Amino acid sequence: MDSTEEVETIVSSAEEINKVLKAVGIPLIRYQEKKRIRYQLDGIVFELDFWPRIPMVLEIEAPSVDEVKQGAKLLDLDWNKAIFVDQKVLHDQYYGIDLNELHDYSFPTKET
Repeated sequence: MDSTEEVETIVSSAEEINKVLKAVGIPLIRYQEKKRIRYQLDGIVFELDFWPRIPMVLEIEAPSVDEVKQGAKLLDLDWNKAIFVDQKVLHDQYYGIDLNELHDYSFPTKET
């Protein structure tokens, strides 16, 4: 629940932010994709994250632990089965994918 601090901002495109990072000397270590569907109800955010090689992951975020628990209850989820690790740990421990070893972690492209 408090394992990872995230800072979010809006950028015009991945290509543009890559130019900015390269210009200030930050090297590209890994290209990583995910798709996200976001829902919100009464201040509780439900995010469905889709990664290239693992099943969908549900994240519930809210201002307090009690509100996160309420979100889980709304979905009839068993709180005792919740996993509280960041994606790097989840990928490694549950699916044997070491994100540090990947240079390109993207969805397969469709061939025409």
